[in-house]
Amino acid sequence: MMKSTIKHLSISLIPCFFLLIGCQDRSNKDRDKFCTEYSGRPDVAITYPEMVAMLKQYDKTKKGVLATANNGENDTRVNFFKLEDLKAYLAYIEKLSKEKNIELTGVNIISAAYPHDYADEQKRNYQTLIFMPTTKVNNAINISFEPLQSENSNPKLLAEILREYEYLDEHINGISLKGTNTGVKKASMFSLPEESSKSELSSGANKMGTTRSMGNGINLYI
Repeated sequence: MMKSTIKHLSISLIPCFFLLIGCQDRSNKDRDKFCTEYSGRPDVAITYPEMVAMLKQYDKTKKGVLATANNGENDTRVNFFKLEDLKAYLAYIEKLSKEKNIELTGVNIISAAYPHDYADEQKRNYQTLIFMPTTKVNNAINISFEPLQSENSNPKLLAEILREYEYLDEHINGISLKGTNTGVKKASMFSLPEESSKSELSSGANKMGTTRSMGNGINLYI
């Protein structure tokens, strides 16, 4: 139960940022024009009572579980992403998707944790987030896919690739691949780009930033 709770922990406020940042030409000098037509307060914006209710529920149901799993230390509570990084990432996956003639519907934000032997010792075992582009499959609009390995108009699903690395979790992608036969690859998730083969590169994003709680209200950006 603990592993399931950690695995599927979601950060509900982050998706709002993707609707407020831009990746297109910002040369338009009209102050009411951004990447997209300004139409007032977006539907995804929340109120402070809603925000506080979510934060309290996190404290009640998740905080203690995560601390126990992290040897008593507070886990990551805040994830920070530079605006430039977010815009560059969205532009990147938009370009890849357009080249493959695949509809880009959004971004899935997947909970994960840095391995115990991760190169950056300060981040070891701490929760992090992985961004993956999504497309529409049947009636679902939030299916993670890999544009780098997709064919024209034929998305390669993230679930298919993860299965090749012997990682199965239907909740990450919403599609079951049970019974599907695929070759098994040795995982090398944290290879440097210049050391990775072409098939190991992904359009997922993670190396943008995280904030580690140091206690006493202090958050350290690492």
